[in-house]
Amino acid sequence: GKATGHAGTEVYAGLPEDGLHIRWPDYPGPQIEERMEAKKAATMAFAEANPIDRRIFDTPDARYGIVTTGKAHLDLMEALRLLGIDRREARRIGIDIYKVGMVWPLAHDSALDFVRDKHEVLVIEEKRGLIESQFKEYFYDYPGRKPKRMVGKEDQHFKPLVPWTGELSPLQLAGILANRLDAEFPGLGLSERAARLRSEDAPIIEIAGAARTPYFCSGCPHNTSTRVPEGSEALAGIGCHFMANWMDRDTGGLIQMGGEGVNWITRARFNGNRHVFQNLGDGTFYHSGSLAIRQAIAAGTNITYKILFNDAVAMTGGQPVDGPISVQAVAHSLRAEGVERIALVSDEPQLFAAADFPDGTTISHRREMDAIQRELREIPGVSILIY
Repeated sequence: GKATGHAGTEVYAGLPEDGLHIRWPDYPGPQIEERMEAKKAATMAFAEANPIDRRIFDTPDARYGIVTTGKAHLDLMEALRLLGIDRREARRIGIDIYKVGMVWPLAHDSALDFVRDKHEVLVIEEKRGLIESQFKEYFYDYPGRKPKRMVGKEDQHFKPLVPWTGELSPLQLAGILANRLDAEFPGLGLSERAARLRSEDAPIIEIAGAARTPYFCSGCPHNTSTRVPEGSEALAGIGCHFMANWMDRDTGGLIQMGGEGVNWITRARFNGNRHVFQNLGDGTFYHSGSLAIRQAIAAGTNITYKILFNDAVAMTGGQPVDGPISVQAVAHSLRAEGVERIALVSDEPQLFAAADFPDGTTISHRREMDAIQRELREIPGVSILIY
C-alpha cells in the first residue's frame, strides 16, 4: 500500500498487505496492536505530506519560537496584542509561532524544522504537556535538531511556568511572555506593560448584603426533591441538584457522573451499612447511572436512590435526555434489576395509573415526601424514590 501527498509523492509504503483496518476474521490478538503501529506510521506520513501544522508569522531566521494549539493559540494571539506585538513587530523582533493542528502524534520533520537552532522555544498548551513531551522525546533521538532551550510547563530552573491546572487566559500569558521575551530581547520593556495590564483590575460591583449564590430555578422540582428527613443524609450527584451541597440539606459528597452511590457501597462496609439517600438525575440514570444502582443491589447496600425526573438535561441547557425514557419505564427497569420497594411522588399524582407500574409501587403527592422517605430509610437494601 502507498500513502501519497497532495502533490502525488509517495511518502509511505509500509501498509500491511490487508490494509490498516480490522478485517474478518480478526479476533483479539497481536494483529490489532500491529495495525495500531501501522496506523500511527501512516498518520505521520500523511501529516508530513499534507501539512496540518503551520507557521503563523513565518519569520526568517527567528530566534524565538512559540508553539501552541487550540484555545491556547487564541489566548496567545490576544496576549501578544495586549503587549503590542503584531505580525510586523514579531518579525522585526525575531519571533515566530508554530500552531499545531494535530496534537498527537506530533508531525516529526516539520515540528523539528521549526524549533531547530532557536535560542528558546516556549510551548503553550492547556492541561498536560502533551506536545512538549513529544518534542523532548524527539530531541533524544535527534539531538542535532533541537533548540538551545525549550520551556513550557517549567522554566529552565524547573520552576512552574505555564500552568497545567485551571484555565489559561490572555492576561496570564501576557505576563509569562513579557518576562521570557524581555530576557531574550533586552530593551523591549514588555514586563512593565504586562504589570500595568494586571494592575488595571476589572470593576467589581459590590452591594452590601447582596450575594449571588447559585440556586435552583424558580419552580424547579429539585427545590423539594433534594430535601431529606431529620436524621438522614444524602449524597450529591452530577447535575443541577449538586447545588444541594450548599443549601443546608444534609447533602454532601462528590462522585463522577454515573458513579452515584458507588462510593457509599465501599464506605458501607466500614460504617455498619448505614443508610443513605443518593440523588440521581433521570438523564444520568439513562446513560450510566443505572449501572451504579445495579452494583448497589449486588452489594446489598442500604441506600435509597432518589431519581429526580424532570425530563431534561437541565445542567447543560435543558436538552432532552439521550433516548426514550418515562417514569413507568424507569420503574419497570428497576424492578427487573431486583428492587422491591419503589415509590413515586409527584405534584400531579392523578396523572399516573397504578396499573402502569410494577406491583407494589406507591403513587403519592409530594406533600407525603417526608413520611415516604422515613419509611424507605428503614428498608434493608436498595429502595427507589422517583420524584
